[in-house]
Amino acid sequence: MLRSTIAAMISVYQQHISFRKNYCCAHRALYGGWSCSEYGKRAVLRHGVIRFVLLQGRRFSNCAKAPSILKMQEKKGEKEYSDFPWKACVSSKEMQSFVGGCCCWPWGR
Repeated sequence: MLRSTIAAMISVYQQHISFRKNYCCAHRALYGGWSCSEYGKRAVLRHGVIRFVLLQGRRFSNCAKAPSILKMQEKKGEKEYSDFPWKACVSSKEMQSFVGGCCCWPWGR
């Protein structure tokens, strides 16, 4: 029951909040695959609440490091950083850490 409630809350976030605030997941841009919210939704349904908390915490930690990695890769010429749609988000002062994850507030602080 709690698993499905958490997954439903994540779905509401994805459908009604994430896209409205121009959310950008640096982990997804760097590594591909699922965004942090999609990863969390799948993790809670598959592994349960306790393991979800541990896995999501690790994912948010990795996501918080992703913008720095992308910037270093751009400087080395490994990736064309300007191709990432969230470049302005990461380089702006509105970039904030949300529970160790990634979050962009386009309307400012």
